[in-house]
Amino acid sequence: FRSDVLEPIVFLRVEALNESNVTVKAFGKVRPGTQWDIAGDFRRRLKAEFNKHHIPIPYPSAIVREAKDPTPEEE
Repeated sequence: FRSDVLEPIVFLRVEALNESNVTVKAFGKVRPGTQWDIAGDFRRRLKAEFNKHHIPIPYPSAIVREAKDPTPEEE
């Protein structure tokens, strides 16, 4: 991808921290039509760095509890 990157990708900031995602703002200039491949490779490399430094990716979760059947004393 090196020949398709016209200006280096610059990390600008963490845009948002939510319970199930982290939004990172980055900017770079690439050849037309290559932006999706380069963006995908950027995300892959970013995830590899997160893994290297043991930074977990937040995933949505839910706790589901099952109601118990009432005992004869409770009826």
